[in-house]
Amino acid sequence: MKYKVLVNKENKIKDKFLTKIELITTKDVDNLDVQVEKETYNAYLKLKDFLATKDVTIGIASAYRSKEYQQEIYDEYIKKYGKDYADKVVEVIDSEWLEELKKINEEDFSYWKPKHYILYLDGFGMYQFIAQSLEVEK
Repeated sequence: MKYKVLVNKENKIKDKFLTKIELITTKDVDNLDVQVEKETYNAYLKLKDFLATKDVTIGIASAYRSKEYQQEIYDEYIKKYGKDYADKVVEVIDSEWLEELKKINEEDFSYWKPKHYILYLDGFGMYQFIAQSLEVEK
C-alpha cells in the first residue's frame, strides 16, 4: 500500500483506511510480539541491514496500537492530567533516550527516575525533552 497520511487530532484516521492496512507480527527490542504495517516493516528491514554494515544496531521499541488501546492511554491521561494536557503532551514509553541515559549512569538514573516527553506546540511543531516530571498550568 503506497500512502501518505497525516494523522493527528485534526486529521483523524478513517476506519476504512485501517481495514486496508496489512499488519505482520514480529518481535520488539524486549522480544515481545508487536504488530507492524507490512511495507513499513520491509523498509525497516532494509534500513536495519544497511546499518548493520556500519556496525549500527537498531530495533523496534514501539509499534502499532489499536484505536481502542490508544483511546485507553488518552483517557488515562485526561483523567490523570486533564484534557488540555492530554491534547498537548505525550510521555514516550520505552524511550531510547532514557535507555542511553541509564547506561551512562544507572545510579543517577535510578535516583531521578527521568521521563521522556513530547510537547506539541500549535503552529510550532513538537519539542522533545527529558525531565523528572512535567506540570502544565491551567
